[in-house]
Amino acid sequence: MPITLQAPQPGDLITASFAKQIVDLLTSLDQRVTVLEGATVGSDGALTITQISPNDVVVGDQIQISGANFGLPSEVVVSFDGTTSVTKFLPGSGDTTLILNVPPINFGKLTFKTVTVTVSGKNGNATGQITAHAAQATIPVGTITVSPGQIPANIAPGGDFVIPFNVAISANLNETYNLVPSVPVSTPAWNAVLVTNINGTTEVPKPWQIPIPKPTGGQPSTTTLFVKISIPLNTTVTAPFVRLDVVSQLNPTGPTALTGGFSAPIVFNQPQQPPQTLKFAINAFTGTNVSGDTNVVSLPLPTPTTPPIDSITYSIQGLKKGTYTLSLAWRDTALSNGGWTASFGGAPGIGNWPTLTKSLTMGAAGADSEKVALVGTSAATANTLIFTVRSDSDPTNDYGILNQGVKARS
Repeated sequence: MPITLQAPQPGDLITASFAKQIVDLLTSLDQRVTVLEGATVGSDGALTITQISPNDVVVGDQIQISGANFGLPSEVVVSFDGTTSVTKFLPGSGDTTLILNVPPINFGKLTFKTVTVTVSGKNGNATGQITAHAAQATIPVGTITVSPGQIPANIAPGGDFVIPFNVAISANLNETYNLVPSVPVSTPAWNAVLVTNINGTTEVPKPWQIPIPKPTGGQPSTTTLFVKISIPLNTTVTAPFVRLDVVSQLNPTGPTALTGGFSAPIVFNQPQQPPQTLKFAINAFTGTNVSGDTNVVSLPLPTPTTPPIDSITYSIQGLKKGTYTLSLAWRDTALSNGGWTASFGGAPGIGNWPTLTKSLTMGAAGADSEKVALVGTSAATANTLIFTVRSDSDPTNDYGILNQGVKARS
């Protein structure tokens, strides 16, 4: 209804009839608004959205779409930006309510954006909008590499010694890690604590934890930690070592656990060993149900005695040009190495089996792949394979030891 009143000008006389016309117009407007407010949403039978709650969400969050004339949920489609669709809804959904989780959305390089939500059914379609944010990782995953630094000279019972460990972490989240130093079980008992520096004068208070940020620029986050070991006199240990484990607080167990550790072997009364500069990785497994990482691998038992044979192909990274000596040894040598045999290259009966040492010549700097074959008896017990790499031409710079846990698959 058009308004036909002439607007008064400055100085005009406002009469009673003019005031009555204004009142009549307001009364008419009030009646029309009352009718509109009393109308039932969707009374015309058309599919209608009245609200989406909440409307600021993260992918995976639950939302509720309210409205009218949606029809049976089995006949409704809800699309997000016209690409990702949802056709199955949560309990409580019906003709006036749809309950669902926000599906994956293509954000491109954005972390959030406004998304058009369209409900389509036999009674038509209607749209609304939400602000959606990309899902954020809550479980840290990645890799932790622990390697020893300069091992002190002349380690012997009756003294304290500090061993540095270098830690490199590539993970998707900032995280706090638990630090667990350990030494062999012995009588009298050894002791291992974390200290603040190579001097070992100040012990780090418990709990032994450290926050390490996620990497930036594609490079791992690195830090150096110091473990002081106290070795009492008259100690008897078959295979001395000191170990440091770095364990994620949020993801300490399971198939994607974020953990890493290294056992540095100790030889009493030896001159100072060069620091470890080489890195190891597993490139491939050969055999059925062989799996694991550079911490522990598991193999089915008994393993084959003729080709094909269970094996691990390692990548030794960071090698310089020159010649090297590679060697294999078992930490626990009791009862025939606990039932295990390891060898470079081929299977039993082929060539010299087992081959525990070999020479390597690098014509240029780079990485080298080495296949280590493994055979275990049906009674094989958990053991540690020590894979040592030493440079013949420059032993003070190129040096690596991999302590590879080996166990029977349960």
